[in-house]
Amino acid sequence: MLPASPSRPAAVALSLLVAMLVAGAAIASMLAGKSAMLALLALPVALTVGLLLALRPEALLLSILAVRAAIDPVLETLKQDGGASPGAAVNAMVLMLFVVFLLRRPAPMINIRVLAWVPFLALAFAAMRVAPESAQPLRMLLIYMTYLAVFAIPFGLVSRGSDIGRLVGTVIVASIVPTISGLVQVARGGLPEPEADAGLAGDSIAAPVDYSGFRIEAVFNHPNIFGCFLVTVIAALLYAISTARASGRPGYRRMLEVYLLVQIGLLLATQTRSAWAAAGLLFIAVGLFLERRYLVYMAVALPLLLLVPVVQDRVVDAVMGTRASYGADDQLTSYAWRLMMWQAAAEWIAQRPLLGWGLNAYTEYSGFFFPYDPTHAYDAHNVFVQLAFETGIPGAAAFAGIFLVGMLATWKRWRVHRAETVVASALTLAFMMTCYSDNVHHYLVANWYTLFLLGTLHARMTRVADPNARGGVHA
Repeated sequence: MLPASPSRPAAVALSLLVAMLVAGAAIASMLAGKSAMLALLALPVALTVGLLLALRPEALLLSILAVRAAIDPVLETLKQDGGASPGAAVNAMVLMLFVVFLLRRPAPMINIRVLAWVPFLALAFAAMRVAPESAQPLRMLLIYMTYLAVFAIPFGLVSRGSDIGRLVGTVIVASIVPTISGLVQVARGGLPEPEADAGLAGDSIAAPVDYSGFRIEAVFNHPNIFGCFLVTVIAALLYAISTARASGRPGYRRMLEVYLLVQIGLLLATQTRSAWAAAGLLFIAVGLFLERRYLVYMAVALPLLLLVPVVQDRVVDAVMGTRASYGADDQLTSYAWRLMMWQAAAEWIAQRPLLGWGLNAYTEYSGFFFPYDPTHAYDAHNVFVQLAFETGIPGAAAFAGIFLVGMLATWKRWRVHRAETVVASALTLAFMMTCYSDNVHHYLVANWYTLFLLGTLHARMTRVADPNARGGVHA
């Protein structure tokens, strides 16, 4: 059963949550100049993390993942412009865990899927060296390194078929608090309209026309991030449901299906169109290759959804108004706004196609090559365009190559691991779809769960065959 799957780290999760809150209080005390209180509060945090890292690194990792989404608002609140924050400490712990697991079980972790990250990280490091400033590029490089870590660690964890239950179950458990938060926002009527001059700062920069109407963001700081997170949760649930049949527990399967319906409803409420398309791809893939009933459900649900005015407006806005010019009286749709930005960036990319302008340089230079609103700095809303600008075309190609290598390796296991192959391939394509129209590389928390789930499914497919082990999300 699902509650039993992540039971071992469950007790630690609560203590880790308390420890992180204590760490936040410690930083607050430091900012207030109360150094003695800081030392007093930081000591138990350091002891707890140190003991878990030494004695139960698996429990520490799954505990971090179980609570990371839930505590995101706390970590965002405590984030300081100077750089250091509790969130950075969590990132450092994940990198340390990667080293621990690599030393413990190097053989399964050194494989073509993991090594595919090396060219991209090398090019990102090179781009960091030529960036216009150093602090943010270094931070971005470390974030990319955590993406490698959460993807690679499952290869060091999955040694039996039942191991995958704990890992996929942790992703599902991590969605509980965001789900509750999202439902509360729905009950309150969605998010308030942003002020006209509120600005668009932060990692989730959006076009002005892209953040209006009834939307929810749960514990995250933008609806698009919540939408991407929900796509991963839906993928985990689809995998769990497809494998639950072998466990012979119809009640457990129905529970997952009800929870899946809740996630679909929340996804619609985010109004994140790229996430809608990504989720649709998941259902089509699972319907074609695993459970045909999903195709029937989609055939019935999609026409009904298109009758909803909010859905109609978002779909029309996505496909209409793709003008290549703008003026003072133009009302650009979000996609037209994106196209204009990409066209403006292409001229700069052509000047440095091999080396790029430096990691995180797109945001710095956007006011120069895209004067639609020079008072704001924008990200590209397209990971491939932004990486081509920052790391050169080879960097963008290396990033895409990570997932291409995974896809090619996955389909070699089709006959033996059908469910894992379908869900991993569909989630990979869904992730790349969202990369086309959103600043996904900045969505740290959502990306952790996506890459962790992908790593888990890949690890299940590459583990040594055990005739006594069975896959799926069950004990």
